[in-house]
Amino acid sequence: DLRALSAKEMSKLDFSVHPIGGIVPIMEQQKYKDLAKIMLACKSNLAPNRPVHMFGCGHPMLFPMLIAMGADLFDSAAYVLFARDGRLLTPWGTEKIADIEEWPILMPSITHFSPSDVRKMNKEERTILLSKYNLEVTLQEMSRCRQAVRDGTIWRLAERRSHEHPALREAFLWLTTNPSKMKMQPLILDEISASKETGKEKGRWEENWDWLVNSQLTPRGGGESWGGNDTLNRPHIDMAKRKILSRWLSRKSGDVILFHGTSAPWRDKIGDLVERICWLDYELFIQTPIGIVPWGLEDLNPWAHIEGPSWLWNSKPDFNKVQNELEQYGIHNRKVIPVDISDTEDLHKRVFELLEIEPTERNPDDKKRSQIVDKLCVLCNVKQSEAISMCKDATFVMSRTGRIRNMFDSEGEHLFSPRLAEGGISLTVNGARKLHQLRKEKIPQEFSSGKLINHVGKGPAWIVVDDDAAPFVKDGRNVMHGFVIACDEWTRPGETVLVVNSSGELLAIGRSQSTPEEFATFTKGIAVKVREGCP
Repeated sequence: DLRALSAKEMSKLDFSVHPIGGIVPIMEQQKYKDLAKIMLACKSNLAPNRPVHMFGCGHPMLFPMLIAMGADLFDSAAYVLFARDGRLLTPWGTEKIADIEEWPILMPSITHFSPSDVRKMNKEERTILLSKYNLEVTLQEMSRCRQAVRDGTIWRLAERRSHEHPALREAFLWLTTNPSKMKMQPLILDEISASKETGKEKGRWEENWDWLVNSQLTPRGGGESWGGNDTLNRPHIDMAKRKILSRWLSRKSGDVILFHGTSAPWRDKIGDLVERICWLDYELFIQTPIGIVPWGLEDLNPWAHIEGPSWLWNSKPDFNKVQNELEQYGIHNRKVIPVDISDTEDLHKRVFELLEIEPTERNPDDKKRSQIVDKLCVLCNVKQSEAISMCKDATFVMSRTGRIRNMFDSEGEHLFSPRLAEGGISLTVNGARKLHQLRKEKIPQEFSSGKLINHVGKGPAWIVVDDDAAPFVKDGRNVMHGFVIACDEWTRPGETVLVVNSSGELLAIGRSQSTPEEFATFTKGIAVKVREGCP
């Protein structure tokens, strides 16, 4: 509490860098769970535009987790202090020069020496050589972390490093595990149940975790490597789930058909079948390793891009878990009909027999409209009734692989183009104008952040820019930090936004790169990557 209060008060002062100190004794005692709490309490309350300096943290094993939580600078003499004691720093812990015959990592400084040669040196020579070695290992891990940040994989790197030390694993699991639903600690513990907060700590850190989740960019490109149960708690996956669970709404009242048994792309395996049943009163879902997903979002990252062993897709549905997930989607007390699509031979016949109905004709346009409606609701925060109205009597241009490339409304205007790489959706100028006209909220006047669930159906977030920057943005230039004067509360990184001037006039379409807190404080860098200006 004191650190959180200090962070809030220090953010009001004009500092360039914020150091987090008092952590050396904690690290020496390997209390990494306390270190994670300190980092989360401080970083979530500090001004986001200022670098955070980890005072005295120099062990490369800790870099990935702390950088994933927002650390920027590290300062330590650990590379020398460990060398004096004959200890080698590695990304997985510490090795003693007295105990090894081979180098754990080859570095330039020790290319011409064996551990035995180093042991024969006098202490001063040995300390200098091992200091260089430790510094090289430290710089290598720092470089690895920087690249992971650029690639968007820093959290996966933190996952892997968490398995290198029991105390680090405890800290990481505490960070990613939800509070216990019970008041008391369970009698039988495993690593997950032991990490769940109980008692006075229960739920205390959820607001801090929300800060971390809200800063995630989603949807993102690339595959999602399976890393066991840790995969389910990656912040960007948490963010993707929050969007879909808060914004997607069921349009059917009948039973739920749950397809399972194979990996994406599902449209290649059951696309024709879906065209024959999508217009019936059944809600269609697909089982994936990270949860069930509506058919209309079957190509959306991360659900469609999980990379893992084949057994992930062979597991049968856990109906208790499925019912819990359906309730999160707002679907209650409906029968779940599982359909195994691992073998597609006579699949159509089997499904119609299972449903006890006569075979129906294909209705491809209904499937296409359903997909666009779901994407508009989830990714652009469009009200479902308005999305349905815009897609009524729509026509489509398809790719050679049978995916939607462009959607034209009943008047022949090109409104939307699904992004084939990660399953997102882009607005054309005409589409942006349509959504701009549907706006019922007032023009934002400040920077404040709210929960997604409180702003469902209010349309794409508006980013208000300074009138001096308006002509450049209208020409298609990116919006830079320092020229944003207000934004909607539901603005999130990676989402499609409408850029407007102080009068609410539409200037451009783009993708936000920041949260409201970052818009309020950043003065440099790209705030919105503009896709197209709206002349």
